[in-house]
Amino acid sequence: MFQAIEFKILELYNWVRSERGQTTAEYVAVTAVGVALAITVLWLTLGDALDTAVTDIAGAITSFVDSTL
Repeated sequence: MFQAIEFKILELYNWVRSERGQTTAEYVAVTAVGVALAITVLWLTLGDALDTAVTDIAGAITSFVDSTL
């Protein structure tokens, strides 16, 4: 009886320590960090230019809609 319990505990311990799928999780984590850094750098360097571009585009669309109506 105790040997069966010990075997189940050992089996559970080995399952918890299993490294299967670890590389996929590492790739996902590294990719997520890389994307977050890229977005942050782009936002900080091009933030004003993007804001100006969005404002210009919105103004052009608004003026086009106003002139059409």
